[in-house]
Amino acid sequence: MSTLAELALATTLRERLTTSFGGAVTVNALTPLHGGAGQENFRLDLEILEGPCAGRRVFALRGDAASPGFGTLRRAQEFDVIRAVVRAGVRTPAVEILVPDLFGPGLDAFLMDFAPGTALGPRIVRGPEFETARTRLPIQLAESLASLHALTPATGQDLGIDRAPYLSTVDPVAAQIAGFEQALDALPASRPASEYILRWLRRHPPVSREIALVHGDFRTGNFLVTEHGLSAVLDWECAHWGNPLEDLAWLTLRDWRYGHLDRPVGGFGELEPFLAAYVDLSGRPIRPADLHWWAVAGNLRWALGALRHALRNPGAEIEHLAIPRRAPEMEFEALRLIETGP
Repeated sequence: MSTLAELALATTLRERLTTSFGGAVTVNALTPLHGGAGQENFRLDLEILEGPCAGRRVFALRGDAASPGFGTLRRAQEFDVIRAVVRAGVRTPAVEILVPDLFGPGLDAFLMDFAPGTALGPRIVRGPEFETARTRLPIQLAESLASLHALTPATGQDLGIDRAPYLSTVDPVAAQIAGFEQALDALPASRPASEYILRWLRRHPPVSREIALVHGDFRTGNFLVTEHGLSAVLDWECAHWGNPLEDLAWLTLRDWRYGHLDRPVGGFGELEPFLAAYVDLSGRPIRPADLHWWAVAGNLRWALGALRHALRNPGAEIEHLAIPRRAPEMEFEALRLIETGP
């Protein structure tokens, strides 16, 4: 704890968690966790001195950012989503305590179990220590997605995650199109390539219109990996009601392969075994043309998302200003996919 802000946060946590755990708490360490542009993330080392939870514990502390991403969940909503997906059997750390207003009025936080592993994409796809893990990850990820997509608006109606355009009662293809239109309208300048891609998406809609809970950012970099394989799926801030193929296609986007373009599944796996495992576990057939549509849509979504990073907090963090340079790459990839076909 090297800054005054972190010392103040540790003091507040000690007071708030003493009540939550029913016993005095000591904060041994509060360490910022870097690597994302989304929320406030810390490793929290505690000693609970008395009560039913007495002992040393390590948590991840995840809090609302002052300038959240467009359309993302707040932490109280993410807390409920994680509880639901843990019950469904998804390999993700369990949440334990919701701490309202920890980072300011309306800026909540929660504690979740701290899981081992790395989320660094280049290490996962290249590191020799992950050679065995890379052979296991496609099947393990297919298992997690099959469990996740078993949650539907009927079984998860208490989640409270509806937000335009991703509503539990709206066709997911129409919702995706509406999201693109909204994003393009918000940009300060026109994007002819993106407009062309959007026109193609309107003219070639997929057949599948099933609605399920989707992660929304299921990719290398958002799950922890050890030498044994998948440790935990992370970062549920983009979860929404959508089509299951959105998650499958997102994992295969060129940008999440970290240079290993011959490994379409996250930079480490082949597509056919991954899809076969998912179909077997979920019972859902996959039309190649539908998956292709969601891959084109995924590249457009990332292009527009990259452009909107600069609008979150102009003139602030350099990361938010550097990310938009990726947009032309994603537009080019979407156009390439349109030309090559499924």
